[in-house]
Amino acid sequence: MNLLLEISRFIAQAVISGLWQGIVLISFLALCLRILSRVSASVRFAVWGFAFALVVAIPLLHLHILAVHEPYGASAVIHVGAVWGLAIAVVWAALIVVRVVQLLIQMIRLRRVWRRARPVAVAGDIFASLQACRRRAELCTSNLVDSPSVIGFFAPRLLIPEGLFAKLTEPELRQIVLHECEHLRRRDDWINLLQKVVLALFPLNPALLWVDRRLSLERELACDAGVVASTSAPFDYANCLTRLAEHRIHCRKVALSLAAWSRQSELARRVHSLLRPM
Repeated sequence: MNLLLEISRFIAQAVISGLWQGIVLISFLALCLRILSRVSASVRFAVWGFAFALVVAIPLLHLHILAVHEPYGASAVIHVGAVWGLAIAVVWAALIVVRVVQLLIQMIRLRRVWRRARPVAVAGDIFASLQACRRRAELCTSNLVDSPSVIGFFAPRLLIPEGLFAKLTEPELRQIVLHECEHLRRRDDWINLLQKVVLALFPLNPALLWVDRRLSLERELACDAGVVASTSAPFDYANCLTRLAEHRIHCRKVALSLAAWSRQSELARRVHSLLRPM
């Protein structure tokens, strides 16, 4: 029992110390990127990805410090009592179990959506865009999604809602395909999965939650930039995004999918980025 209390206390101390240091690190990076507002979305995504990894590494570093130094020696680690350490460790473990179960349920749902999708035949520029993608994706329609999405880690499918597919013009459909192909080229689906696994293992870290949202926004902005680079039509693409927002006015159904539109505030940021004079 004493050994369990000591282990729990060490883990709790490392986690708590990592929380405030992670928040300080993220605040500093956010201020720097705020000043450097003209940095591209791809660069910002790389910076936030590195910050995400650092926030995860900080508690592990504290565990090493606690293991090789005196338990109550001078360090940046916040010390807690054995009882509080055990309580924090129990809550942490319970939240990990809940998050992992939720993640598994989402993956099972994604698999069901993938299987029920209906392939559609395309030609012309849309077919050429699909063929040019490094990771070949199959264009499908589905009544289980409410926004264009890419699902399938090993055999990706690009899903268009059935009600939306018939309303899209050929240029709009090509823009959507280009956006999702950018996700595949960047391997955003695998990176997104890694983020969700880390969030499941560190459920009480607000810095990780905030960086996860920043990564989601920056990956969408980076893919938008790829679409504009291919089409040279930012105004048309901004109009396409607003049409997607009109179609998907309710909450997202598939949490692990990479959708072309996610939150209302993100849509405004993306449209403003497209229309901002260079």
